[in-house]
Amino acid sequence: MNLKVNGEEYLHTGDDRLPSLLRELDMRDHKVALVINEQVVPMTDIARHRLREGDRVDILTLAGGG
Repeated sequence: MNLKVNGEEYLHTGDDRLPSLLRELDMRDHKVALVINEQVVPMTDIARHRLREGDRVDILTLAGGG
């Protein structure tokens, strides 16, 4: 499935669920915020959100600081 991930064209070879994409990107253990087509996906919905061809996915990693 062709996606745009963080502004870059990306060919996703897994299934159509967000956890599959995160595994493929080796980000499944990271704390992230996900925005699909300019809509925030709540953490409670990540496991059941389905990706579609051409989706724009922004993955924001959280960083601590002080």
